[in-house]
Amino acid sequence: GATELIERLRAAGMDDVAAIHDILSSLGHEPEAVAAAPEPEPEPEPVAAPPPVFVPPARPPLPGRGRWVPLPAGMPRLARLSSAFADTPRMLRLLAADHYTGVVELTGRDGRRDVLAFLDGGLLATSVEEEGSPVDKALRLPGPERGPVVEITVRPHAAPIVVALAIALRSPALLTGLHASFVRLPGLLEVLARDRADAACVVSTPVGSGVILLASGTPVAAYARRLGEGPGEVAETTDTSAVADLLASGEGEVDVHRGPTPAAMDLEALITAAS
Repeated sequence: GATELIERLRAAGMDDVAAIHDILSSLGHEPEAVAAAPEPEPEPEPVAAPPPVFVPPARPPLPGRGRWVPLPAGMPRLARLSSAFADTPRMLRLLAADHYTGVVELTGRDGRRDVLAFLDGGLLATSVEEEGSPVDKALRLPGPERGPVVEITVRPHAAPIVVALAIALRSPALLTGLHASFVRLPGLLEVLARDRADAACVVSTPVGSGVILLASGTPVAAYARRLGEGPGEVAETTDTSAVADLLASGEGEVDVHRGPTPAAMDLEALITAAS
């Protein structure tokens, strides 16, 4: 309800009542539900402890899921190049030296996908997926006669798409786990547009995920994927209807991530640590 959302926003460091009004309105709550932070009440006199009360556990995450962020589609520069003939670390160094902006996808025969996102040659974000879910593992960067064989796809994207994707992958969520039944997508996008925010809205459901990437409050890509589905070759549009359709099912959760642009990561350190 509204009280829980207000507590989340204040815990995230947002004390501006007007800003909280805007966000609650975008989620379908009356602004009157927001009040100034209450003054602390005096401590009550000690009383005998009540008997223990059973508290049901929090709702578990969606079955078999972490917060999966699917990748945007786009025409590859290189597609399905086998690591049996290409040295992955050397290719990454060449892309960095060439000031590459886009994503590199490494897809294994076991279904694992390792992802690196570059902005003007700087590494902004990485992720590792197994069976359609994110996992906390070191990158897998094989080469000829070293490591498992993977297919390498180099997929350029516009800089605003890469920045918003990196925010989704690396920046803490301002709002997390909002149930789909609470969210009015047009209102939420209006708030982000007024704030001119670099941001990402990620919708997670039992059957797939949807993403809206924003630059200065304006959508630059919007798309939805079935669980574990990879990106295609046709560039994404800014039509948010596929994401809205996921929300309409009422069985999902929404995370909202906001900028600034994450700091560049150390490519050489990641190559050294790669499995």
